[in-house]
Amino acid sequence: LPPPPSNRSGPAPIIVVQHGFQVNSNEYRQQVAAYELRRLGYGVILNNFRDHGYSDSSMKTSSTYQWGDATPYDMLGAWDYAVADPDGLLGGARGVEKVGLMGYSKGAF
Repeated sequence: LPPPPSNRSGPAPIIVVQHGFQVNSNEYRQQVAAYELRRLGYGVILNNFRDHGYSDSSMKTSSTYQWGDATPYDMLGAWDYAVADPDGLLGGARGVEKVGLMGYSKGAF
């Protein structure tokens, strides 16, 4: 979700919100967090771990099922995307100090 319009100079801060074990970004907890953060002026990325929600299955690209050791890379990939904003959907690239991480359960480890 792009940040709401504001009078600040430069791109707004972005928060990557990460779900927990056996849920996805469409769950109530993540949706409420995204709503409240955006209401406070932040942009929000709701990320899904591989093999969760609408993300692609890791079995399509590997014969090995990946679980805990790979999921931090999924969240860090979303963080990299927020910093660079390569598609220009979040208001442009921003410094690393303007991108935060927020996670629940497995998404916070």
